[in-house]
Amino acid sequence: MARPLDRVRIAMLRVTMKSEWLRQIYCNRAYRLGMNYLFLFTIYLWLSLQWSIALLVLGPLILGYPHLIASYRFLQKSSAGLNLRWNSALVIRIFLILTAISLFIRFGVSEIEGMPQVPYGTWEILLSLFAVGIVGLKIGSLRHVLIAAMTLAMVGGILKLAWWNPLAFVGFALIFHNWVAFGHWIFAAKDNQNRVVAVLATLLFAWIHVYIFAGYLDSLISFPDFKFLSTQSFEVKGWALASWSNETKMWDRAIVLYAFGLSMHYFIWLRAIPQCLDKKSVPNSFRRSLELLRQDCGPTVTTFLFAGAIAALGMWFFTPYAGRIYFGIAMLHGWLELIFLIFGISSAVLKTN
Repeated sequence: MARPLDRVRIAMLRVTMKSEWLRQIYCNRAYRLGMNYLFLFTIYLWLSLQWSIALLVLGPLILGYPHLIASYRFLQKSSAGLNLRWNSALVIRIFLILTAISLFIRFGVSEIEGMPQVPYGTWEILLSLFAVGIVGLKIGSLRHVLIAAMTLAMVGGILKLAWWNPLAFVGFALIFHNWVAFGHWIFAAKDNQNRVVAVLATLLFAWIHVYIFAGYLDSLISFPDFKFLSTQSFEVKGWALASWSNETKMWDRAIVLYAFGLSMHYFIWLRAIPQCLDKKSVPNSFRRSLELLRQDCGPTVTTFLFAGAIAALGMWFFTPYAGRIYFGIAMLHGWLELIFLIFGISSAVLKTN
């Protein structure tokens, strides 16, 4: 499977590397990631404004499961100050078990009498805290206690929002989740040059949010009228993302930003973070990437992950509940990313003091 992809990659490199300028960019990790980011930023922004439905359907379908694997695989390496007790294969097994538990809670808890009814996503937040506790949190000093306290305080604020305003919490969770990858990218950068690229990319991402929310690109927003997607369906999605506003224009802007942010965060987890963590300055071949995945996860877990990818594609085409299953998984992995990032930030802050 990897060899045909590598042949295509080699053929493309033979053409592009004839340019001295492109060779310099390709051999410098920071320049390469910066150019890739700007290129995809432009493409995804245009698609989000004109064809957001395509990104919302094809993004999770094609990149959702691979980015989930990348997120679980590199979570431990991109979180500063987090030293996991177990190897990558065992950690990913734990994450997969917690994902299965999360799906059971998402679809089965309503059938169990006596289970408390809590705001959407609360169980996933608690499972994420549990994951940090079992795979990486070592209470061996006052500093560790302070890190745990800061992490719990930040997560407590999120849970308070969930109880205080569940609708605002859902919109916050969906849009803010796309921002979490940028924090991990900054932590994953090993040198100042790559860290500057990651910070500038984050600032550009923030700027386009302000620019779109201010309404400067309203004239470019267009939602094609597909038979399988009614206008009312789009309005409901926009309202869920920006329930704090009664303006339909604001709902449209929220849809565009969510589709755009979702696409950019796929790039970060699948390209930017793995390349920042790689010791080589140039990207690995597909065959080498597969070998590294086997080394990190072990042959059994790797086989299971590929089988899961095939099953995930099958669900999208043949299972009417595929969307619900996908977002049930996405909810847990999003909170895992966020809580591990909070843990890393707390650790970094206390380390410098």
